[in-house]
Amino acid sequence: MILHTLTLNYRSFLRSKTTFFINLIGLSTALASTLLIYLWIQDELNFDKFHEKDDRLFQVMENIRNSEGVVTRDATSFGMADLLLETLPEVEHAATVTPMAWFPKFIIDDNGNRLKNEGKFAGKNFFNIFSYPLLHGDKDQVLLGKYSIVLSQKLASKLYGSADRALGQIISWELSHLKQQCRVTGVFKDTPPNSSEQFELVLPIELLGEIMGFNPGEIGPTGPATFVSLRRVPMLMPSTRRSQA
Repeated sequence: MILHTLTLNYRSFLRSKTTFFINLIGLSTALASTLLIYLWIQDELNFDKFHEKDDRLFQVMENIRNSEGVVTRDATSFGMADLLLETLPEVEHAATVTPMAWFPKFIIDDNGNRLKNEGKFAGKNFFNIFSYPLLHGDKDQVLLGKYSIVLSQKLASKLYGSADRALGQIISWELSHLKQQCRVTGVFKDTPPNSSEQFELVLPIELLGEIMGFNPGEIGPTGPATFVSLRRVPMLMPSTRRSQA
């Protein structure tokens, strides 16, 4: 039966070679397009899924009333992170984070060699919320000091030859008209390709507060993002007690 079917198909091919190749090209193109679309969707769905607390990680949104009604935006007030930690026991960690679009690239001055790198200011719990593993430094401590700076492995190696040599070094950076020196307190593993934000350095939010002239621990100007990770809810085991009649 199979041999008969193959014979018929072969004879059909001999009679209509042009039609056969047109159908073959169409089928191949459709299969290739479907595969590419599938791979693209898989890649998009995997963005930022490497965070260990992904299922408990949330961005705080703020509702603002205006003449048109209620507007929801992702810009929150400075100090919102501390307020949430103080008032909501469900919040495990919270951090204020400046959007990448806020600043041009930071300029790192390495003995006259000026390097441009993407960076951000973040609260002390940044590395407790997001899974950017630290190769050097303690995630509870690296952003506590106002004049601390945490570098990526790539930037640390570029500046000092290896990430091991970066810890404790004094680094000079510039941002627009601002100039500052900070001590390297940590080195984090380079951000993976499926991270929506690619950055090379993180600075304490307290330093930004000093630069802008306000206390970032108090409710202040609106603008940065606030992220929280919630505590894991313990699984409730089903009761094994039996009721007696």
